Amino acid sequence: MQNKILLKDLLIANHFELIEDINSGSFGDFYCTYSNGDVLIRMVRDRSSTSLDIGTIKDNKLWFDLGLIKALIYKENDLKKVFAIEDSINFLEQHLQLIKMLFNHEKYSSTKAALEDLENKRVAQMFPSKKNYNES
Repeated sequence: MQNKILLKDLLIANHFELIEDINSGSFGDFYCTYSNGDVLIRMVRDRSSTSLDIGTIKDNKLWFDLGLIKALIYKENDLKKVFAIEDSINFLEQHLQLIKMLFNHEKYSSTKAALEDLENKRVAQMFPSKKNYNES
């Protein structure tokens, strides 16, 4: 619950507003979504795991987890890293302006393509083919 409050304070201070707040009533699961009119930021808690996802109003059914965005910004190659929620909120606080720029109307298409490429690379790292597995 503390992380949810930290996220709320950060986003409200940066002109985002809460547009959705759903609690399941089971296991403390919830999701809440904030928007600044262009960028969407969603916190999801499901089965004791909490994550942050970024999307856009323009493409509101497509979400990218903050770990991929971090990999894009820092040009990381290891895409299997798990990102603790506390680290996610700190990263978001440090890079919110850049993330807003990456997800604005002018940059979104190229950001989306780069993140989809990283998603494909992540899948290949997490589930290497049998041939690649045997070669390592």
